[in-house]
Amino acid sequence: KKRKKVDTPVAKPAAPIIVDIRPLVEEVRAGRYPSMKVYNGEHLDICVFCKTKGGHVFNCEFCSNSEHLGCVKSKVTIRDPELDDEFMCHRCIQTVLSRRARAEKRRLEKLNEQQMTLAGVSPAGPDGTSAGTGVSFDQAKNAAALKREVIWSQSEFDAHVATYSKCPTGGPGGLVCCAPCTASYSRLLSETATEMEAQTVSTVGREVSELVELLHDAQVRLKQAVDVSNGNEIRRGLLSREEVEKRNEYRGASASLMGIMDIFNSK
Repeated sequence: KKRKKVDTPVAKPAAPIIVDIRPLVEEVRAGRYPSMKVYNGEHLDICVFCKTKGGHVFNCEFCSNSEHLGCVKSKVTIRDPELDDEFMCHRCIQTVLSRRARAEKRRLEKLNEQQMTLAGVSPAGPDGTSAGTGVSFDQAKNAAALKREVIWSQSEFDAHVATYSKCPTGGPGGLVCCAPCTASYSRLLSETATEMEAQTVSTVGREVSELVELLHDAQVRLKQAVDVSNGNEIRRGLLSREEVEKRNEYRGASASLMGIMDIFNSK
C-alpha cells in the first residue's frame, strides 16, 4: 500500500516592518548618531539606486544621494511620506536601523548583566568567567535554562509534614504527584482557604465588638459628664440664691440700724 503524503503546513512569511522616516530623521537631528549630520552640499542629479534621471527624485537630508521614492520602497518598506516630511535615502535608513539594532543589543546585554549581578553572579573577567564564582555568563544562562528533574531523598520524605492523606502509590504527595494526591491536595487548599476566610471573619467580628465596647464606654462617660455638668449648674444656682438672700438680709439689717440711729438722733 502506498502511503498518503501528508501535506506539511507551509509557514507564512512574516509581514514586513513598515519604517517611518520621521522618527529616524528626528534621532539623527537630535545627535543620537554623531557620525551622521545634515548634508548642506550639492546632490546627485540621478537616482543612486536605478541610475536614471527620469521621474521625480528626492534629495537625502544626510548625504549627497538622490533617489526615487519607488526605489527606496524596493529596498525598505517605508510609510508614504507627507509633503513636508524630510527625505532619507535607503542607505541612510539602513544605517540608522543597524545602529538602532546595535544600541538595543547593547542595552539588552547591560540589562542581562545587571540581572545576573542581582542573581549573585559577578561581572565577567577577562577570561569570560565570573570573578567570584569562576562561572561564565553563558554557563550561568544555560544553567538557569536547564530543566532539572526533581529527585526526592528519604530524608526529605521523613521531614515532609503530612497535612493530607498519604499517596496511595508511595509518592511524595502534593499537587503534581498523582491523581489522588492532586484531588487530596486541592481539597486541602480549599479547606485552608475556607479556614482563612473564617479567621478573617472572626477577626473582623472581634474588631467590631471592640468598637462597640468603646462606643458604649464613650456613651457612659458622656452621660457622666452631662450629669456632673447638671450638678454644677444646680450648685451654682443654689449659691446664687444664698448670696441673694444674704444680701437682702444685710440690706434689711442695715435699714433697721439706720432707723434706730435716726430715732436716737431725733431724741
